[in-house]
Order: sequence, then structure tokens, then C-alpha cells
Amino acid sequence: MRVVAQFADDVAVLTKGSYNDSMATLQRSTNELSNWCCRWRTRMNPQKSAVVQFTYKRDVLQPSLRMGSVEVPHQQVVRYLGLHLDSKLIWHEHITSVLQRARHRLRQLSFLLRRQSSLPLHLKRQIYLITIRPIWLYGCQIWGSASSSQIRRVQTFQNRALRMISGAPWYVRNTQLHRDLQVPEVLEVLPAAYRKHHATMADHPNTLLVDLAAKPQQPRSQRRLKRKRPSDFL
Repeated sequence: MRVVAQFADDVAVLTKGSYNDSMATLQRSTNELSNWCCRWRTRMNPQKSAVVQFTYKRDVLQPSLRMGSVEVPHQQVVRYLGLHLDSKLIWHEHITSVLQRARHRLRQLSFLLRRQSSLPLHLKRQIYLITIRPIWLYGCQIWGSASSSQIRRVQTFQNRALRMISGAPWYVRNTQLHRDLQVPEVLEVLPAAYRKHHATMADHPNTLLVDLAAKPQQPRSQRRLKRKRPSDFL
């Protein structure tokens, strides 16, 4: 199976199957892209490309993929359309990256959000919802399938941000902060975001998205080693 995903000048070739079949399909697709670039007198940069194998296996062969005469480097994590995709899709690298950006934004705006600020509480809340929360909210329809420990990292950041905004003392519970400020917790945001995204896919002009919405994957069992899927939110 092969899927070619394109957005502006970003191209991703996805293959699924056995090791040998996937590599043969991937090399054939790369050759087709190289020939197309030669025909239109443009070039791809192999050093800005990457090969990532998405598998749970520990001992993985390093396939040799060539773009022209240059070998494409292998990576454990690749950034595509703002999402950091790691080889096991546990989303640790992505969540680490967005939390770093969110903490940096929170520090930049701390003079407005901290207790000493004269800004009204409702405006502090709006600043968080408009300028800080979207940083980690982006792509949550996909990375929302991360493990509970990764989701807790995002929730911990939001707890600290709301505590800074409200100036609440240590003995006030985080659930009380969310309720008083009328800010939903992360585990409330993720299902709602995916359901809205799923409804949008059902009416999308792209038939691939319509098929995904019409035939969602079945939820996995509750066994410990079974990873969650975004469609489990339905």
C-alpha cells in the first residue's frame, strides 16, 4: 500500500507492508519524484528529507533509501506539518516541544498574568485561552491518543498556568480552579476536539477523509500493551 501526502512544498510518501515490499515501494516512489523534479527542472534536498520506520519492534533494520546518488538520512523523529512524529508514535517528543513553547510564551506574558498584575481576572483568562492554549491544542485530534502520562504533562502545565492567573494559594484544588475559571481540563478538551474534527471530515471534499470518517477503526481492548487510537474518542 502506498499513500502520497502533499501540502504546499511538503511531500510525504507512506508505505505499509513487509520490510522488503515497503522499501521497494518507497524507493520506486522516490525515483518517480526525482524524475518529476528533473523533468520540471527543480530539485529535492535529500539532507532535508528523512526515513522513519513506524514500528514497535526493537531491532529494526536500517533501510538504504537513495534520492538520486545521495542516501536519505534515517531519523527516529521527523517534524511534519507542525507535528513531531516519532517512530513508535508515543508523542513524547511532540509534547515536549509544545510544552517548551507554551512555557516560553507563559514567561513572556507573566507580567500580565501574575498576581501583581492589575489586569482583571477575566482578561487574564482570555489571554491564556487565546495565546497560550492553542500552542498545545494544535493537532490534538492526532496526538490525543498519547498515553495517560503524556496527557498529564499537558494538564500539569495548564494547572500551573491557571494558578498563576488566579493567584490561588496552594491548598486550592486544581479541579476547583478549572471550575471557577470555566476552563475545561485537557481530558475534556481532547474528545470534544476529535469529535468536531470527525464531523468535519464527513463533509470534506477529499474522499480519503470521508472514508476515514465513515469507517473509523474499532476501539482496541483494554489490555495494557494496546495503544489508544484517536477514534477511541467517538
